[in-house]
Amino acid sequence: MNIAIFCRENYGPPWVEGYKNMTRNLVERLKSKGDNPIIISSADIENHRSLPACIYKLPIIRGLETTFILRKIAKKKQIDLFFKFTIASPFFAIKFYFFEKTLGIPFYMYVTSASQRRFGRNFLLNSKRLFVGGDFLKELFPKAHLVYPLVDLNSFSNNNNQVAPTPADMQKVILFLGAFHKQRGVQYLIKAMAQIKDKYNVKLVIAWNGGGEYESQIRALIRELDIEKITEIRGRSNIYELYEKAHVVVIPRIYKKGLGQNMFFPLRIIEALAFQKPMIVSDIYGWGSLIKGCGLAVQPGNVEELRDALIKVITDKDFYDSCVNECPARLKKYHPELSFSRMYNVFQTAAKN
Repeated sequence: MNIAIFCRENYGPPWVEGYKNMTRNLVERLKSKGDNPIIISSADIENHRSLPACIYKLPIIRGLETTFILRKIAKKKQIDLFFKFTIASPFFAIKFYFFEKTLGIPFYMYVTSASQRRFGRNFLLNSKRLFVGGDFLKELFPKAHLVYPLVDLNSFSNNNNQVAPTPADMQKVILFLGAFHKQRGVQYLIKAMAQIKDKYNVKLVIAWNGGGEYESQIRALIRELDIEKITEIRGRSNIYELYEKAHVVVIPRIYKKGLGQNMFFPLRIIEALAFQKPMIVSDIYGWGSLIKGCGLAVQPGNVEELRDALIKVITDKDFYDSCVNECPARLKKYHPELSFSRMYNVFQTAAKN
């Protein structure tokens, strides 16, 4: 099969994140099957545009031309189907619906997250060319194919079903990995760390795509709470190294209207399971059930609950070890081999038809 996959940016190492992670994983798996995945970037499409710039202020004109461009690319490269990882935003939902009806070639979309707003989303309700990356997303799009996120686990070395020793006097590394947005909730993790720093031997590692005013606010908060000595902020990093050294992974996302909230399944959960790292997550979008037996769920934005959860994971060795031991069993449900198999069966059926 010749499968055209849209990816806006370079999807290679060393930073493994979001769409790039899943795109690379899908490309490698398709190649192993003898198929021909073809990456189409935004630049590839823009290079084909020929109308005056002022015309593109009309979205319908831009959409129509994009359809013709994709048809041209499909004919030249003998594309069997198009595929894209994306957010089901109101705009892209309408755009996908338009492509699905006019392109003439199967166009499949993998929804990693969905806007809280219903506007536009309803265009996808009856689509059978939709994959969703989570049970709660399946509830929003009942006719979609449920396929958990494709995560590259090949390089994850701590997958031997054994509990690593954790001496009581060892410094416990608390790991936060994520994009740079206020709704990620790292400010609450910092406040919780400030409440335990004097009693426990801990270190906070923050690895993200930082920058801008929010990073300045976070650094100011770290100084204000006097936790600079136990905090390390890193940019794009080798996440395998970060996971290996972590004692617990924290996903403290908050839910507040007006922050561009999207409902999604965190790739970090699958990665942490693969590394057998206990987690503390916000109890939103069903995340608590996703990590059942492998960590703790707390109310988003609740510093006291987050503090108590950190103390539990740091001090209760029996609880910690039970979480570590449960990770491999929990990982089986979300394993990318199973996810890819489901997706590939759909692709084969579409190509034959």
